[in-house]
Amino acid sequence: DDIDILRRRLKVIENEASAKVSNLSAQINYLQQELNSEKRKSQERLTQLENRNAELIRKLSDQQEILKQQEDIVIKLREESRLVKGRFLQAADRKIDEVAEEFKKNFEDKLRILSRRIRVAEQLHAETKDNWKRTKERCEQEHPALEKRLEDMMNTSKSELWRMSDVVDDMMKG
Repeated sequence: DDIDILRRRLKVIENEASAKVSNLSAQINYLQQELNSEKRKSQERLTQLENRNAELIRKLSDQQEILKQQEDIVIKLREESRLVKGRFLQAADRKIDEVAEEFKKNFEDKLRILSRRIRVAEQLHAETKDNWKRTKERCEQEHPALEKRLEDMMNTSKSELWRMSDVVDDMMKG
């Protein structure tokens, strides 16, 4: 009769230990899913920033190509205008210089804006990357702590089971 009681108690302890293990496993799974979700979100943000950075670099390259073409045109027009003499030549030359200067000023303004955007995109990229690394490190540090807690609970449950087993053995002998 006492043996049945002890067996039932042992079964209850085993069930409680199993429930604790299941609960901790569920917590670990939840934290792992959160970590994976954060990694995915961070990777998406990183990809968006890289795409934006590539687009800005492409636009900058396009603007530089346009500037080169227009500078070539200006040089060609200057050479042609030098062949013609007189006041018309001087007026046309001044106008070309004004247009070229205005174009150069506008382009330099656009180039500065694009350069700022690229720097901002690169800074955002670096900050996102650092944030992702910190999140990853934090999750990796928290995960071993959960594993340690699970291991401690398992060891405690095992020692309780052994203690109960010893009590049952002592009762059987006594």
